[in-house]
Amino acid sequence: MAKAVKKEEVKVKTAKKKTAKKNLGGRPEKKINYETLDECCFIHCTGEEICSILGIDYDTLNNKLKKEKGVGFSEYFAEKSAGGKKSLRRKQFHLAQENASMSIWLGKNILKQSDVSAEDIYAREKAKAKAKLDALKESCENSSGALAQYIEQQIKSLTI
Repeated sequence: MAKAVKKEEVKVKTAKKKTAKKNLGGRPEKKINYETLDECCFIHCTGEEICSILGIDYDTLNNKLKKEKGVGFSEYFAEKSAGGKKSLRRKQFHLAQENASMSIWLGKNILKQSDVSAEDIYAREKAKAKAKLDALKESCENSSGALAQYIEQQIKSLTI
């Protein structure tokens, strides 16, 4: 004879079934190794190179930094690369004390020094003289009488 099953027992049995986890979709979130990222920024790797090393897309890196650190990649890079610049300058300065070409390079790039030839100086002075001459010619055109004759004499004496 079949046993009669109560409705209450059926409800209890179905409630005990494990529910399967829902698939939320999408790829698992990438984790960023900040130590590696900081080292790459320190030695001035490009964003493309850093993303290749970390195995992520540039947009992913940028979005992740905005979410976790509150700044985009460019701001993060500027902050972390500053230490590398200081280190590089220190090394260059020490090399400049022993190496003449490094001293010249630093002088040109940091102190804004430059090589100036005699031709450069001549061309610069000639341009200044021409500007003065043009100003005198304009003054002559706007003047009359003895002043105009004086200006013309001055122009003739300056003509190169």
